[in-house]
Amino acid sequence: MPFFITLLICLIIVFAPVVLASKSTPQVMLASTKMLASLPNNTSGFYISEKYDGVRAYWTGSHFLTRQGNTINAPSWFTKDFPSEALDGELWISRNNFDSVSAAIRRHKPNHNEWRMIKFMVFDIPIHNLAFYQRKERLLELFNRNKPLPNVERTLEDDTTSPAPDFPTWLQLVSHLVFDTKVELEGYFNSVIKDAGEGIMVNVGNATYEAGRSKNIFKVKPLYDAEAVVTAYQPGKGKYKGLLGALWVRNNKGQIFKIGSGFTDEERRSPPKVGAVITYEYSGFSKTGLPRFARFSKIRTDL
Repeated sequence: MPFFITLLICLIIVFAPVVLASKSTPQVMLASTKMLASLPNNTSGFYISEKYDGVRAYWTGSHFLTRQGNTINAPSWFTKDFPSEALDGELWISRNNFDSVSAAIRRHKPNHNEWRMIKFMVFDIPIHNLAFYQRKERLLELFNRNKPLPNVERTLEDDTTSPAPDFPTWLQLVSHLVFDTKVELEGYFNSVIKDAGEGIMVNVGNATYEAGRSKNIFKVKPLYDAEAVVTAYQPGKGKYKGLLGALWVRNNKGQIFKIGSGFTDEERRSPPKVGAVITYEYSGFSKTGLPRFARFSKIRTDL
């Protein structure tokens, strides 16, 4: 019996690090949120790009990870000509098509037809000792050495097509723009929103890459508001046990949905009554037509 116990301990010592290392969470830089009005009048130190409505993906040099460290099972043909350098970006199809990307990346066995529509939009390279403008230069050098060939077709894993010598067309470098003034930046922001874009991303040009939530990269999105009637309560869990977890509401279109954020602790203790009219804020609509990122704003007492 002692022999088997000793053997078991040795196996744990040898294999435990492998098991623990099998899921490695990438140390990605996460954007904070700002309103357009809060930006300074001089915006020449910012690099601006469209905010892509896709799924954040970290290319390790050999495979994709989500920001939580879960493996994304992309087809081998999709990544076979990707670089060995780590890249930070977004798996994206088109504007207002988040649900399709999300469904594709969650499959254990990739659906080739779904992945034929997806592009990997690269917006950063995770080199921690370089400022953003230097990382941008590094990316430009990398992509200029490996210009995508427009005639390379997406082939299945068992095809005999020779691998492309350059990057595939679905590996794309995100364009960043610089505007001297907030007025110019606002014009670009409005054009993105007018064309059904989600918003913009703003990178501080001289800021280094840092893990976690950062004030040196932020997203700017339009914020809308509307009214809805409270129809039911959902009790809270965890730190909100015994308090309000979320409100179920019905808007003027007859849509019923849940609002679980935006409440103060006092509002969770004494939530709006069923039948009360509230104002909620949201950022556009989902593919199903429901308000996206709906959050409580206030109780309407003037109606």
